[in-house]
Amino acid sequence: MAVHFEGLRFELLPDETVLEGIERQGASLPAFCRQGICQACMVRAKRGSVPPAAQKGLRDGLRRQSFFGMVILARRNSKF
Repeated sequence: MAVHFEGLRFELLPDETVLEGIERQGASLPAFCRQGICQACMVRAKRGSVPPAAQKGLRDGLRRQSFFGMVILARRNSKF
C-alpha cells in the first residue's frame, strides 16, 4: 500500500502505521502521544476511502471531511 503526503509517495509495509511508514522513509511529522489521543498526527485524505478505525474518536464533522489519524495500521484493502 502507498500513501501520498506533502507531494511525495510513501510505500507502507503491511504491519506498520501510516505514521511509521512515512517516518521510516525519512519524513518528520508531528506526533506526540503516538496513540491517536492528542490528534497531532491527524491529516485529511484527499482521495480514496478512510477505514473507520482510523477515524475512531473523531467528531462527525471531521469524519465527513475525511480526516484520520496516521497512527492506525495500514491495511492492504484500504485506499488513501
